[in-house]
Amino acid sequence: MFLCTCCARTTHHARAHSAAIYFVHTSAKEGVDTIIEARAQGVPIYGETLHQYCCFNAERYKQPRGFCSHTYPSLKFPEDQVTLWDGLVRSGFPTLATDEYPTTLELKLRGKRSRTSPVATSAPRRAWASAGARASSSAA
Repeated sequence: MFLCTCCARTTHHARAHSAAIYFVHTSAKEGVDTIIEARAQGVPIYGETLHQYCCFNAERYKQPRGFCSHTYPSLKFPEDQVTLWDGLVRSGFPTLATDEYPTTLELKLRGKRSRTSPVATSAPRRAWASAGARASSSAA
């Protein structure tokens, strides 16, 4: 319900102010439906989904190493998957994207875990932060 309300509210503001909106990481049926409806009415609303949402659903988390497919927001339900594919192939949902940062399983497991996620969340950031610090110190 929260996603539906946020997408609808944002779309309302886009209409009211003649603004374009680009929704990222669209993962649920409600978001896809809102984007398709607005686009059909000529509102410049765009959206993307990630391949994880099209290829996997929440059942994936029950499998060994299912957490490796996790992203934000989390994987949803089979009906969301069907809506994403239908939107991409037939209904005017415009973009399949990726923002992958490929890592080894070892690196995923090494990072800091949050209280709500078994997935490592900070290892890649630490690597980028270290690289940035080295670049800054060598430029000084």
